[in-house]
Amino acid sequence: MVVDAHHHLWRYRAGFKPWIEAREELAPLRRDFLGDELQKLIRQNGIDRTVIIQANDTLAESAFMIDCAHQFPFIAGVVAWAPLENPKATEEALDIYDKAPRVSGFRHMIIWEPDPDWLIRPAVIESLELVAERGYTWDVTATVPAHLDHVSTLAERLPNLKQVIDHLGKPAATQGLWEPWATSIRRASYYPNVYVKLSGFLNAATLANATQDQFRPYVEHVFTYFGPERVMIASNWPVSNLGADYRTTWNQARALIPQLDEAGRAAVMGETATAFYGL
Repeated sequence: MVVDAHHHLWRYRAGFKPWIEAREELAPLRRDFLGDELQKLIRQNGIDRTVIIQANDTLAESAFMIDCAHQFPFIAGVVAWAPLENPKATEEALDIYDKAPRVSGFRHMIIWEPDPDWLIRPAVIESLELVAERGYTWDVTATVPAHLDHVSTLAERLPNLKQVIDHLGKPAATQGLWEPWATSIRRASYYPNVYVKLSGFLNAATLANATQDQFRPYVEHVFTYFGPERVMIASNWPVSNLGADYRTTWNQARALIPQLDEAGRAAVMGETATAFYGL
C-alpha cells in the first residue's frame, strides 16, 4: 500500500486562503485543485491512498474535505480543523466529526498565529487532550523554533497524542542552517508518539533557487533519529507545484529516502502513514 500522506484540495476564490494571496510567486495556486485532477496523478504514479490536510482554519473547509473523501475513495484520511482555543466548542466539533469515519486527525495553522507559544496555551492543551482521548492525531507545521520545541512539550504533557511534524519541520536548508532545527528534531524523536513527514522541500528549494542535495543531510538526520517506522512520504500537492509537477515531486522524495531494507521502505512508502492515521 503506497500512501501520499499530505495533500490539499480546494475550490479557489479570491481571499479564501489569505496565504495564497500574500506572495506573487504563489499565483500558480490561484485556481481550483480538485479530486478528479489528483486521482489521475496518483494513478499515474502508483499511489493507492491519500490523506487530505486542512489549509484554512474553518469548519467549512473541514466539511468540504469530508465531502471530497466521500466522493473519492482514494482519500482514506481527513485531517480537519477544530476551534482548539475553546475546549467546549472543540468537544462539540468532535461530536460531529465522530460521525465522519474518515476523519483521522486535526491541524491548526499555527504558522499564522502571532504568538509562537499558541500551541501550549492552557485552553489549546485542554482541547488537544480531548483530541487524544478520542483517538485522533495531531499534525504540526512549523516556521519558527518555538513550534518545533513545543512538539516535545506536548509529547510530555499528552503522551497519548500522536503527533506528526509536517515537511521535516521546515529546516532552513536553503540557508545552510543546522541549528536549532537539528536539536529540536532529535529531542522530539525521544518521544515514541512523534512522527515526521518527508515532504514539502522541493517547492521550498525551487523558490529559494536551491538544490535537492542541500536537503539530503536534513533527511538523513530525521531517519537517524526516527527510523523508517516513524517517517512517512508525502507530496504536499498542489503547493508542490511551485517546485515541479507531481511526478517529479514524488520521485524526488523517493530518491531522498536512504538505503533501507524492504520492510523499511514499505514503512516509509505507506505503512507508517496507515498505522499513524488508522487508515
